[in-house]
Amino acid sequence: MPLRVVIRKDTGALTIDGRVNGKRYQRRAQSQTIALAREEAAAWEAEILRTAWYGERSGVHTFGEAVIKYLEAKLRTDVTRAMLERLINAIGPSTPLKDIDQDTISRLRGGIFASASEATILRHAITPLRAVLRYVSKGKMKWCDPPDFETPRIIEGRTLFFLPAQAELLIAALSPHVVPLIVLLFCTGMRLSEAVYLNWSDVDLVGGRVIVWADRTKSGKRRNVMLPTRAICALANLPHRDGRVFRWAQQSRKDGPPTGMALRRPQGSVAAAG
Repeated sequence: MPLRVVIRKDTGALTIDGRVNGKRYQRRAQSQTIALAREEAAAWEAEILRTAWYGERSGVHTFGEAVIKYLEAKLRTDVTRAMLERLINAIGPSTPLKDIDQDTISRLRGGIFASASEATILRHAITPLRAVLRYVSKGKMKWCDPPDFETPRIIEGRTLFFLPAQAELLIAALSPHVVPLIVLLFCTGMRLSEAVYLNWSDVDLVGGRVIVWADRTKSGKRRNVMLPTRAICALANLPHRDGRVFRWAQQSRKDGPPTGMALRRPQGSVAAAG
């Protein structure tokens, strides 16, 4: 039975109903005009038959479906999940993949990234969006064409260095419980997230090194970090040897950042000069 337009007795709404290739299809018509509803039914039936013969059209899947497939493919970091959630809210989960193009980036630049730098747009918008579209465009899926976004020209910013005397002044002004963490960061160049989530099981004070596992590194690869004498002494003076190295950093507050984490990073990247 081909698709036909029927009038629901309870609501009076026009509904498209019928069977195509032995499968039942039903949905409410987008128009309340009988002639337009019949045209919609005919177009829908033609699309169903075309898909059965040639396969799905490229780009008919939605951005929300693509993100789900990307997240299911392998374990993603919390940062990646947060970025994708933000993009879904901005772009819309029901947006067809065929409608995501350079104009989408322009709308993001004028919307949620209105005050962001080009580097931030590249890192938080273009890169994760490109990763999702690349994943669903390859292999057997081929849900869309490979993404072809323009990459903004990034002007490398200055690195703000702490001179040794400046580092010593900062350490002297800190609360005592924060000092071991900051000393470790200055001595090793570890990222804050790597240090905060460091466990004693990954610390070797005798050998003078720590292991940073792949799920905590930016590159996604495990690395060993050598500890200078001052970093070893700072860690050795901590009163415990089990669980998280910096326990206070995990004590969250409802009204702000984790206890003791009130330090703000200045503009630009920061490194300690030797």
